[in-house]
Amino acid sequence: MPEEFIVYRKKSEQALDMIKQARTNGIRNNKVGVDGGYGKEPDFLRSLDVSGEIFMADVHKDQRIYLENHTLAVRRVLYDQNPLEL
Repeated sequence: MPEEFIVYRKKSEQALDMIKQARTNGIRNNKVGVDGGYGKEPDFLRSLDVSGEIFMADVHKDQRIYLENHTLAVRRVLYDQNPLEL
């Protein structure tokens, strides 16, 4: 296959396309199950959720799970008015 036709895509992107194609073709299994390789990708899990899929995902034992939307915030650090000179 010529190199210009080769496109890199993550496995999870390919999996989402396969699920969408199955639904388009009328295949409805009602549930999607994935292992930790897919379960570690929040974007993949969100896409399943937004699509209305019922799914079960294994996750890695050290993966953080949030029951509500989690927002990251950066606190501002105030430095001394007269910083030390080096």
